[in-house]
Amino acid sequence: MSALQRVVSVLFSPAKTFREIAERPTWVAPFLVLLVCGGAAGWVVVHKIDTVAQRQMIRDKLEERGSSGAELDRQVEQISSVNAKIRPFYPVIGLVLSVIAYLLIILVLWGGFSLAGGTASWSGAFSTTLHGLIPQAVKALIMIPVAAGRQVIDPVAVQTGSFLSSNLAAFAPADAAIWLKTLLSSFDFFTIWSVALLAIGFAITARVSKGTATAVVIACWVLGIALKTGWTALVA
Repeated sequence: MSALQRVVSVLFSPAKTFREIAERPTWVAPFLVLLVCGGAAGWVVVHKIDTVAQRQMIRDKLEERGSSGAELDRQVEQISSVNAKIRPFYPVIGLVLSVIAYLLIILVLWGGFSLAGGTASWSGAFSTTLHGLIPQAVKALIMIPVAAGRQVIDPVAVQTGSFLSSNLAAFAPADAAIWLKTLLSSFDFFTIWSVALLAIGFAITARVSKGTATAVVIACWVLGIALKTGWTALVA
């Protein structure tokens, strides 16, 4: 099975694919697929962001912090101007952040399975994680036509990922707090799919029981949810 075939087969025959990965880890193909699909989706979404709603969101946040009058208008204009200048670079920034996120996820999972008595090498953990995250590439591909078919997308929906009806945030009340939507967005069909693949993969490549693999992956997932939700609550 070629490296590119593994990217597809992991979605339908995960056990067979991960057994091959355990013997010969590969990472370039899944890494490129994740970056290309994510980058393409990011480019489309960025060009659909509702700038009027974004400007109003900025104003609301500044008002909450005590700004008013002419000073408020000046700050809104200044921040909006900066956003307009860096908007073309959002997809590139997104790719850089994605690479950092992938590396952190790999590191956390590798460390978690090492503590749990697993025997996966760094290259094995690297390959297993990237292949386990392939459902995120599928999600990105679906996001492209969904985003392209909309005239504009609310910036809060972009921030929380709720504009795609694959997670609970899409069904939250419109006036729900951003931190709550961020929390709900973590319960996403494609994320749960990835969690399942990672549990299957690490059970094979780290040579641990299915129960241990599931427990470690879910623990890391919950940790990620807590950090993401906590950070959103602080900065929102």
